[in-house]
Amino acid sequence: MKNRKKRILCLFVLILFAGVIWFGIGFFQRREAKSRMLSAIGIKDRPEIYGFYSGIWTDWLQYTDGYEIMHVYTKEQSGLEIKDIIPESWTWESPDIEITELSRQLHIHINIQAILNESVGGAQCNAWFFTDHRQEDIPFDEKEFYLGYYDESSDMIHIYRGHHFYGL
Repeated sequence: MKNRKKRILCLFVLILFAGVIWFGIGFFQRREAKSRMLSAIGIKDRPEIYGFYSGIWTDWLQYTDGYEIMHVYTKEQSGLEIKDIIPESWTWESPDIEITELSRQLHIHINIQAILNESVGGAQCNAWFFTDHRQEDIPFDEKEFYLGYYDESSDMIHIYRGHHFYGL
């Protein structure tokens, strides 16, 4: 009986330890994602800029391409407006463009529902930046694109990273 309790306790501790490691890896990946994603779209990371990491999807069954989404904003007290950090290299749209139309123009697939599930906006685009790393000579696990776009109605920059986890 004593041996059984020890085994159950040992198993519980191992499962708990594995959960802590799993959570820790995800925490540090999300923490470094802000700098990585801002850098990819040409924006320098600053303390006044906050990133809300809202989603990541990797399809292990290889049915769809993966994605990663971050929403970037500034606090009102910072004195910095999100519009002020947009580099000159971005393309401005007048009038604004629907993100679905922009994805058609750029020939990319964006999971719009994943963006809208967070209820932070992101359906309109006033300015955008696109970087494409999906060329033939790039290995499948490194094929990705970054779309950064500014939505004036939500006063946020949304960063969408599309990636191919496996080649088909």
